[in-house]
Amino acid sequence: MRPQAVRAGVASLLALMLIAAGCAQERIGDEAARATEEVCAADPFGCVVFNVGDPVEIGALLWFGQGSTGSGVNSQVAVNLAVDYLDGVFDGVPGQLLGHPVEVLLEDDGCSRESGIAGAERLQGEPRLLGVVGTTCSSAALNGAALVLSEAGILLVSPSATAPTLTDPENRQRFFFRTAPNDSIQGSVIADFVMRDLAPADLVGDDVMQVATVDDGDPYSAELANVFAQRIELQGGSVVGSFSSGDLATDVAAVQRVVGELVVAAPDVIFLPLFEPDCSTAVRAIRAEPSLADAQLVVAEACVDTEFLRAAGAAANGVFGSSPDFSDSAADPFYVQEFLPAFERRFGGPPPGVWHAHAFDAANLMFDATRRVALRLPGGAFAVPRSALRSAFLEVSRYRGVSGLITCTPSGDCAQSARIAIYQAPAWPVEGGSGGAPVFSQSKSLADVRNNQ
Repeated sequence: MRPQAVRAGVASLLALMLIAAGCAQERIGDEAARATEEVCAADPFGCVVFNVGDPVEIGALLWFGQGSTGSGVNSQVAVNLAVDYLDGVFDGVPGQLLGHPVEVLLEDDGCSRESGIAGAERLQGEPRLLGVVGTTCSSAALNGAALVLSEAGILLVSPSATAPTLTDPENRQRFFFRTAPNDSIQGSVIADFVMRDLAPADLVGDDVMQVATVDDGDPYSAELANVFAQRIELQGGSVVGSFSSGDLATDVAAVQRVVGELVVAAPDVIFLPLFEPDCSTAVRAIRAEPSLADAQLVVAEACVDTEFLRAAGAAANGVFGSSPDFSDSAADPFYVQEFLPAFERRFGGPPPGVWHAHAFDAANLMFDATRRVALRLPGGAFAVPRSALRSAFLEVSRYRGVSGLITCTPSGDCAQSARIAIYQAPAWPVEGGSGGAPVFSQSKSLADVRNNQ
């Protein structure tokens, strides 16, 4: 046979093979499409579908308003870093999820139920929304964003909404999870610190530690104050006042009322689980009252940020603030050598708040869950059944995140334990603080707290 004939025969054979392969691929594609349609039809919430070339959209429902420097912005930077790291390197170039670009859609949760609902509804209207990282504030999630998104079968994973009510069986929304630790832990640790380290030296006989709390009525603030007070009394201390602050930053009369109530109560320690700018307003007013000069001031992590240190000025010195303990992170090569430098390059300085690691983990958990449940289609398209994505979160066990080991339970709590530190200003672990080691640190689990340990 002549060479030309051989070449012609081979070409014909290849053509037939390509036609056959194309037909087979078409049959496979049809079968995959039919199987995907069946799965999506069976899911009560359907699927979110990403056709070839479609971006995967991630919502970031966070607080960007006044006093939120260390909260919403902090988490936003971390979510963007998670997108950057999809290709396994922090290079400033967004990675891809299953071959698709990822876009972050920002909405402000306003640190309120109303704003949380509005932001959630806007995000819910996006046809390619995979899920949402948020909210920053518990008040924006409780009976707000968590309700709206759960009713639509859309995941909401919070890096910083810590109110115990959010994962209480009577209130928990099925599609809500959080990487932040439950405030049942934080309140217990703060109380242990106060009773161990802040008792006045002149207590004698039947004298007991006397504490007062000031909260703003927000679910986060009120519930954390309540957990703290219960733990103080369990250890033999006395809660001599639980005061509601109102809007201290704009209401001079409210400031005078709260300070007056504290003067009458005469506590040894005042616990202020407030947000900025109310937090710095309260601290400055208390410091200016001579009869409260000996009272120790303790704030919670919502106040441990750059803006508080700037606004409180000299009045901040000596104030104790709780926060996730960064000692373990400081021993993590990935956090120190890769994540933190990448954060500083993108933000222009150290983290302004304390929830960056939890936000990075929240986004990565969503990406990992998507990889596990996505229904792949020929050409690079894929579909994600919304109920399967939720179920994938319930399978997360001992995931090694930047914030620690993560195990998600049906309650929605993914941080089963946490190490909480107490820092003394200005040595806070935020931009504008002088850093330094915590003055107290304790690890507790949810089981410990429920058993009153």
